[in-house]
Amino acid sequence: MKRLFAILMLCWVPTLAEAEPWFIEAAIGSAHHYRYHSEGDNYWRTDAYPGESYDMDSLSWRIGVGRKLTGNWSKWSMTASWVNLGRNQIRNGRGVSDDDYDSNNHVCLRRCDQVYRVDLTGKAKGPEFAVRRDFDNGLYARGGLFLWLSEVRGTIQDPSGYAHPYYERKEMLAPFLGLGYRYQWVFVEATGYQALGSGFPLSKRIVSMMGGLQIPF
Repeated sequence: MKRLFAILMLCWVPTLAEAEPWFIEAAIGSAHHYRYHSEGDNYWRTDAYPGESYDMDSLSWRIGVGRKLTGNWSKWSMTASWVNLGRNQIRNGRGVSDDDYDSNNHVCLRRCDQVYRVDLTGKAKGPEFAVRRDFDNGLYARGGLFLWLSEVRGTIQDPSGYAHPYYERKEMLAPFLGLGYRYQWVFVEATGYQALGSGFPLSKRIVSMMGGLQIPF
């Protein structure tokens, strides 16, 4: 996936030779992470064992460099950025193994006293390549690809009470689409990200609200 992002950037270079001006873009805001796991998935969520708490809202920020195109493409620009969409957490997640649980009827089938406890924190960050289209009224639309570098770490306590360390790192491509409004150097926007691929991140869909500055140089 890193190679794919590098190829996209190389394809971008010839286009920039005919474009002006360069600009730096910096934004900060908040991100809401939507829970990825369905009930009964890897004992991270089981309605028969309530008590878990989720924290799925986090600070988010982005910094990057871009360039506006000219001529017939003067309403278009391209940006390469580093994005941090923050973290998500699950605390006191409890449940039995998937084989012992009926997620359709929300009941434990066997070994119901063999309960696991989960405390995990996930992070979402990585490089982003965006294309933006400006409109005459200050509105703009942006979209592209985000290389989602997902990390999940914490502990899973087995039924005997022993806490096992847990760590997963995964790279996922995440297409994104956003809408915003810009007045001179200042902008506000909302962007939705959807990760592709498998694995066990706590979230694969994020909506981020940011405000920031676009400064030409």
